[in-house]
Parts: sequence; structure tokens; C-alpha cells
Amino acid sequence: MKILKILIIISIPLSLLGEIYTVPIDSIQGYQNASPYEGDTVMFYGVVTAPFTYVSSGRTRYAFFVEMKPGGPWKGIYIYNGSSDPGVERGDSVRIIGVVSEYNGVTEVSYPEEITVLGHTTPPDPVIDSTGNIEQEKYEGVLVKVVNAVCTSDLNSYNEWDVDDGSGPVTIDDRIYFFDPVVGDTYSVTGPVDYYYGFKILPRDDRDILEPGEIEGLYGDFDPLKVFPDEAFDLKIRIISQIDTVKFVNIVLPPMDWSHNATDLLLPSHDSVVVVSDSVSGDTVKIFGVSIIDTVEMEIRNVSLGSTGSYHMGVYGSSNGTVFSLAYDYDLEVIERPSNLVTIADVQQPGEDGFTSHLYGQNVAVVGYATTGNLKTEHTSFYLNDTTGGVDVFTYDAVSIKPNYKYLVVGEVDEYDGLTEVKANEASDIILLSRWNPPFPPETLNLSQSLDESWEGRLVCIKKGKIVSPVSPISTGGGYNLTVANGQAYVTVRLETGTGINVDSIRNIMNVGDIFTITGIVGQYDPHEPFTTGYQVLPRYDTDVIKIIPEDTTSELTCTITPNPFAPDEGQVANIHITAPPDSRITAKIFDIKGRFVKEICTNYPGGPYDTFWNGDNQAYDKVTIGIYLLRVEVTYADGTTRSITKPVVVATKGKR
Repeated sequence: MKILKILIIISIPLSLLGEIYTVPIDSIQGYQNASPYEGDTVMFYGVVTAPFTYVSSGRTRYAFFVEMKPGGPWKGIYIYNGSSDPGVERGDSVRIIGVVSEYNGVTEVSYPEEITVLGHTTPPDPVIDSTGNIEQEKYEGVLVKVVNAVCTSDLNSYNEWDVDDGSGPVTIDDRIYFFDPVVGDTYSVTGPVDYYYGFKILPRDDRDILEPGEIEGLYGDFDPLKVFPDEAFDLKIRIISQIDTVKFVNIVLPPMDWSHNATDLLLPSHDSVVVVSDSVSGDTVKIFGVSIIDTVEMEIRNVSLGSTGSYHMGVYGSSNGTVFSLAYDYDLEVIERPSNLVTIADVQQPGEDGFTSHLYGQNVAVVGYATTGNLKTEHTSFYLNDTTGGVDVFTYDAVSIKPNYKYLVVGEVDEYDGLTEVKANEASDIILLSRWNPPFPPETLNLSQSLDESWEGRLVCIKKGKIVSPVSPISTGGGYNLTVANGQAYVTVRLETGTGINVDSIRNIMNVGDIFTITGIVGQYDPHEPFTTGYQVLPRYDTDVIKIIPEDTTSELTCTITPNPFAPDEGQVANIHITAPPDSRITAKIFDIKGRFVKEICTNYPGGPYDTFWNGDNQAYDKVTIGIYLLRVEVTYADGTTRSITKPVVVATKGKR
């Protein structure tokens, strides 16, 4: 299923942002050895192509490569995050703010100030070039591929080996993935290019090193990762093929309980499906006539496994139905259901004092969906929601938490300044169960509904709340508070940088009297007994704070834009309909959010109904980046007077879930 991922960037002048410049990656690389932005703080966007870890001085280090789509020379860069897990995956669309540096000849951003995951997409295609051409500065950080290259050396003392397609050798390094080649064998190798005593290709996994006959660019994945015995779940499978060569798919499954009916198989378009069952070895779902371009999702519904243990599964693809290449295999774990498993509502149930959990001090297990990422830098704090309520989860260990992921948490019920939390003893007490879950839906507060203990930890939405107090800095804990009127009830909204929201941008557009729809977690900060106050809504992302702009009521001049947002990379255009008096002249232009000219739509066009479109390019016909733009329509009347209206138009992108 394709879900529209909308990135809304609300910007203010650079002077207010501390001179943080938005710079494309190829400009950071500078088309030269050293970056012209060395020492500068920049903001840039890209797609993660290779996240990885390695051990240095006895500690785990985190790093990854980022590349601009559609990829190509100079469009990749290396990111070093030290001992902090950045929480990114291959295919994550990210915004990064950090200082550009040169380290051992590599242009990089070390210890970024901000790493924000904006969505998920397919990584850029690798640049295909000959082995003798890879050792060039333009490929530093870029995903490349060499084909039909012969291994010319055994592993050296650094586990490096060389391949040569006849144009000259290039070194394959094991920094991300170890592979033991056979001298004389022919390989196709894909990976980002790194520099350390020479340029080297870093394959990311076994699918980046292929021998003749294997399907290239074939990837797969399964979800969930862990389940409880005899608990019904939907087994989800994703296959990604960058080339339209996969026509046959085999899904190899262990013995498990499911109906074997076509109604429980959610598959792509195909000519036929055959399920080959074996009570001992399991099932093989054979799909014929499938066409995989980009990403295909499959689902087997209402599956259950009766016993604890590991269950091996695999998905294979073929172009001819004879030779199958492994796309992905994994072990689904069936884990024991904790005896102390309770609902989140049970954790939040007050005791005799009306506020402290009746399970205070007890060890419990809860299952739910993360409705925030990690809100702390050195420790871990996030909110977990199930259908009964929400609760804060805390541990002193650093854990990478992803919103909408499903977790099992084991810990002690505690109270911190009025906030009920499940306090995990260590990172291993926070167990990832599944990843591909839809966004957890917020509960809409009824008009004039105020916040109290019953709402603590829940994800809520205030529809059309009116700001009644200015945004004010808070000395305790940092951040900013404001008051929003939800009908007759007043709700405190807290803006904190730790949630991932761009506080500086958001607070500068929130003025008294403005109307907003605000989504966020209900938290509490009340250091004084009886802990009956301090309830507040914490927005998590920029898109949780939506300003309601009244529709233009001008009868003489109107403008509509559909669809809005629109996704140019999916072939969409923004259709623009303008009406103006017949004796007037219309001029329409696109500007970015900072007021800089982007595109001329029309100039001095005759009045009356006018239909046109914008396809998301600038005046030079280059595609613009995703974000908010402004359509300014100006009408000159017959008497020489003018009138204008401005409409926001959002350039978005399509994500996969």
C-alpha cells in the first residue's frame, strides 16, 4: 500500500536560525577534494543508503551514508555519529544538521546536531561504472556497482580483496560486511565508496555481492519479528526489485496454523498461486506471473504458531521459474507470554489516593505501539500506547525507538513528578515485536474537554484550538509553553526540541488568536503532591501542529489548488484554477517559504476563469525539494488598481509502508 508522506517545512529567516544553510549534498562535496563548506553548519536532505556499526577502542560506533536521489557522482556523504545510535535504516529519508569536516581525506558530517527521519523510500540506484574508474573523488560516499568483475586476490590481513573487469582493480572492503571470495570467480559488487588509503567499495550484505545467474537488486523482508504462542497475527512480506526481472516468487514457510485459503492471501497481481503443503517441512507459496517493480507487499493473514522457538522463513525470486535467488530469510521468534502481562489501562489505574498507580512498585509487562521516538539523548524515554491507554517508558540505557513500532516492555511501575511510568531495568527489557504498523490513531478531545489523570500518556488531538496565551519559554526543563482554548476548556501545550519538533520554526508562527489543530501526547509535570496538575499536550513533529488558514472569501478573485499536497515524483501536478474579473490581467508566481522566486506560472494573462498547473519545477526546469511553497496571484484591474492573494502549495513525496 502506498501512503502519502508529507514533509512540511516551516522556515524563518536564516538570521533567526543561526545561519544554518540548506545545502545540497553535491554542493557540500563541492565537486572537488575538500568541501568549500568545511567548518560550516549546514542542513541537507537525503536517503540513507548504508547504516552500519563497527567496534573501535572497545566501543560500538555508529555511522551511515546518505545520498541525494536519484543518485550519481558527488551526491553521497558519510555521517559519523560516535557511540550514539542514530536510529536510521536503509531507505530512511532524513534531514541532517551538522558541521562539515574533512577527516583523513573524507568529507563528512561528524556528530550531527540533528538527525530527523522524515519518511521511508527506496534508496537511489547505484552508479554502474568499470572497476578502474571507481577510484575517483566524485564517487566518495556514493552508491556504486561494478559488474562481471573477476576476483584477483585472496583476502589480505585487513579482509580486503580486489576485483577487476579488465579496466583496472578496485578494492572491496569488509567494514560493513565480510565476504570470503574465490580467486578467479566473477562477481557483481554494489556498495558505497569510502576512502582510507585509497577508494574502496563497501558491500552492505550478501545481496550486494552476486555471482552470474543470480537476480540483481532483489531484496526482501518479513514482519513481525516476535510473537506469542497461539496468538493470531498477519505475516507480512516485502519484496523489492530494482529491475523488472522477477516473474516467479517462492515463499518458504515453516509448519504453522493458517487456513490455506485464498481469502487469507493478500498478494500482488498474478496469473496463479499454488500452495505446496508439507506437514513436516511446512508450506511453499508459489506465485506465477508476478511482476515486481519497486516494492511489492504480500500478506498471509490469521497465522499462529503454537510453540516457543525460532521458525525459519525465506522468500526467493526467479526470472525463469528454475533458478531462484534468495531475497531474504529470517527466523520468526515465538516467545513466552509474560505471566505479569497487563494492559496499559491497568498500569494507569489509580490507587486509593486517586493518582498513584495501584500497581506502583510492582514488576509488570506491557505491549503497545511507540507513539514517540526517544525523547532523551543519553537515556531512553518514550510513550507506549495500546487500545486502552498510554504510558511513559523509561530506562537509563540508550535504546533506539521508532514511532509505530510495537514493543514488549518489562519493568517496574514508578511515579515521577506525577507521571506514571514503566521503568525498564536495562535495554534488553524493551523488546521489538513488529515494525510495519500503521500510525497509531489519536483520540480527538471533545469540545470543551479538559485534561486530567485519565488522559495521561494518551495520544490526543485538539481540533481547531485557539491560542489564548503567547508562547513563553519555561525555565524548568527548557522548551516553551502556550495555552490553547478547546472550547471552554484551556489546555497547556508544551514545545520541546527533544520530541523532534522544530521549536524555533513552530513557535514563531503561533500567535494569540490563531487557530490550530494540535496532536500530541498527554504528559504531566507536577513536582508537588497531590500531583493533580501539570497536564500538557506534547506535539511530536512539525506536522502535529497545523495552522488553520481561513478560506479566501474574495468574490472577485479566487484560487484553488488540487491536489494539495501533490507528489511530483509520482507524476502528480498541482492543478491551479484562478477566477478574476474579465477586464483584469492575472500574474501568478511560485515562491519558497522564505519569499524567494521559484517559478513563473503566468504573466499578464487575461482575466476570467484560468486553469493551469505546476509540476514542481523551478524556472530552470529543475525539480524543487519537498516542502511548503507559496502561490502568489496578483490581479491588475481596469482602473490600474491591484489585488493579490497567496495560497500555500505543498510539494510532497510518496512513501512505502
